[in-house]
Amino acid sequence: MSERVIVWVTGGSSGIGAALVETVPFASARVINIARRPHPRASGAEHFAADLLRREDWNRVEAHIREVLEAGVDRAYFLHCAGSVQGTGRIVTVTDLDGYVDGLTLNAVAGPVLGRAFLAAAVATDTPGALMMCSSPASTTPLPGMATYGAAKAAVEQWSRIAAAEMAAEPNGPLVFVAVPRAVDGEMIRETMDRRPEEIPLAGWFKSAAEQGALVPAVDAAAEVWAALDAGLEQGAIVRIGLKDDVAEATVDEQARFEVR
Repeated sequence: MSERVIVWVTGGSSGIGAALVETVPFASARVINIARRPHPRASGAEHFAADLLRREDWNRVEAHIREVLEAGVDRAYFLHCAGSVQGTGRIVTVTDLDGYVDGLTLNAVAGPVLGRAFLAAAVATDTPGALMMCSSPASTTPLPGMATYGAAKAAVEQWSRIAAAEMAAEPNGPLVFVAVPRAVDGEMIRETMDRRPEEIPLAGWFKSAAEQGALVPAVDAAAEVWAALDAGLEQGAIVRIGLKDDVAEATVDEQARFEVR
């Protein structure tokens, strides 16, 4: 009898999330994309329609996770990739308060809320597996124009550290780890490129990297995530993905510091 595996991916309709949906390495796994839009290509993936800015949709996702795990699976994975660059820009020039709040909510709040739901259901049903939270170099590097995004990702990383410590004390607690995409081509990077470099200096770096072919395809970054899981990770691991060897001396944070000076 084949192993029953469930894989949830938030934000699985574009970017790294979509690539993770497309490249799930588990035969016969049930794959569910939690997003407003369905995956554009992976016809075998289910679509759980949800707006992760809405509290009522968080409740719907939690009930869905609990229902699936209570029905019984052998392993469960929850990969949180949903995010947005909404509300970014220089602090004193941002005028869209709703966008500012929405960006903080999606990037800082939705992940821990849904991550808690997954971990609670997994522990209650004694289901092994893993929770991946998606962060950014902006969580540790002060990138001008990225205050909301960086602060949100720093919060996600700290939440993940604490969650990992708690899961380590559970007899069969799921693995909690953080993926940190760097120069990965995707919708959010393309949106950032469209901004003025004087507003977000990182925009200029991304444009230059794209012109030089230095951005890593999302499918390659997804492969790095699956490979890391296959190799075995320690509880609370930080997995840095998506940086080509030929730009290793000009990482995103180093280049951004240079441009700001």
